[in-house]
Amino acid sequence: MEEGQGISDTAKYFFTDPESRLLTLGFGVLFAVILSKIILDLSVFNRTPHDDVTDWEIYEITFEEQLVTFEDELILSDGQTEVVSFEISESQIPDGFLVGEIQVSISYDETNVVLVGDDPCDTVQGSIIFSEIELQWDDDNNTLSGGSNSCEEIQLNIRSYPNYDGLSYEVESYNEVTASIDWTTLGYGIGTFDLQVDLEVQQSQVPTEDDDDSETIQIAVSVVCFNVLVQEVGLTS
Repeated sequence: MEEGQGISDTAKYFFTDPESRLLTLGFGVLFAVILSKIILDLSVFNRTPHDDVTDWEIYEITFEEQLVTFEDELILSDGQTEVVSFEISESQIPDGFLVGEIQVSISYDETNVVLVGDDPCDTVQGSIIFSEIELQWDDDNNTLSGGSNSCEEIQLNIRSYPNYDGLSYEVESYNEVTASIDWTTLGYGIGTFDLQVDLEVQQSQVPTEDDDDSETIQIAVSVVCFNVLVQEVGLTS
């Protein structure tokens, strides 16, 4: 009981003593100032992102392109099928660029020398073979196979980076970084690219000088690489 009375007397003395009351008041004022500063800082911090959201800017997205090319030549016999592989590595891609599309050109000429009349062209078929290389295999703009029996050039293509078409466009965004966020993923178009070529020789119905059963076929592969350019064009209304 005496201990309880001692604590009570001490508290009573603390709040009745002028110096104690002044010290308590000082601590109270200091605490109030610190608390007000914290609340003000939090208010400004929370308001800043909101202002950014309401003040979006318009950016123009354009693309700079460079080509990385591969070439090969085949000599095929009648009925022969050949698979040609092209290794596309990151070291071959220009710094800061990504792979947007892969284009293939297959060309050939009729080599038989006719003595009279016209000699029909052989039939050549080309196909991009599905493999583990990361490409947009189901894209509607792909041309994965094609052929010719008139010695015309065969054109194939497959999209590498999702939705890449090389066309410029405008986008609303916070800043340049977020405006180009769709064009930052690495790895597309890197790996082994396989192409299958088939030959069917058309027998000449007119006299020829050699009547060969083979054909020389040229293959050119163009890897379309792109770099993103971002330019601010104005504020949203």
